[in-house]
Amino acid sequence: MLSSSLLVILLLGLAGLGGFYGGHWYRKKVDASKLSSAEELSTKILENAKKEAETIKKEAKILAKDEILKAQTEFERESKERRSELQKMEKRLLHKEENLEKKMDLLDKKEIEVGRREKGASKREGIWTNNHHNSGSCRMRRRYGWKGWPVLERKRRRSS
Repeated sequence: MLSSSLLVILLLGLAGLGGFYGGHWYRKKVDASKLSSAEELSTKILENAKKEAETIKKEAKILAKDEILKAQTEFERESKERRSELQKMEKRLLHKEENLEKKMDLLDKKEIEVGRREKGASKREGIWTNNHHNSGSCRMRRRYGWKGWPVLERKRRRSS
């Protein structure tokens, strides 16, 4: 009997040891499986993160290009407006210059006409003073003297 109880104890010890090693082996296998699935999951997460980063990078490039295009378009529009304003100002200045030239030409013509009239008036005055020299009724001669119209003489000197 002893031998059968020893045998039972031995078998129970061997079964316990087998169960212990079997459990240990099973636990290692489960841990390895969990580790590999965790590694696969982390690899997938990293791949997804890289893809998302690339997508964000592409979107940022597209937005930057869009902003550059908008800024360039705005700059071109403003430049066009400035050019148009400058052209308008240039036209106005040319128009004013032409008007000033016309006025100067008109003033030159008037000056020539005034000079011609002065010569005619001085010739007439000379004739008039010669005709009325002794009469004494010549108020103009008494008022302005023999030189003629002093006001016109002064104006003529200023314009020269």
